Amino acid sequence: MLGKPLRLLRVDLRMLGVVLQLDVPAELQLTLDPERMARVLRNPARNAAEAMQGRADAVVTIGARQIDAGVELYVADNGPGISPEVMARTATALATAPAPAAGSPIPPYTNARPWRWRR
Repeated sequence: MLGKPLRLLRVDLRMLGVVLQLDVPAELQLTLDPERMARVLRNPARNAAEAMQGRADAVVTIGARQIDAGVELYVADNGPGISPEVMARTATALATAPAPAAGSPIPPYTNARPWRWRR
């Protein structure tokens, strides 16, 4: 999907001890600028990886799926989730939470909803 930028992100996350997985169906065709899309996906993927640093089974997944209105891209991780206290603040502009020692999910402002491209 993103070629070289994705390979570089995979190496970057591996240095943090996090595995990067790609979940994009082979039949899904996307027309996008790889460099720009890499910049869009890099920050939430890196934030998730930094929050899970030190966790033995840390995985960040970048995926895409076909939806009725177009294509939905997402970044997900296998962290413990967002605490109720932080979830209550997710509507606040630029709200973030410090990562607990065991790791945390993608920051709330990137976890609120997937990106959607409409045709």
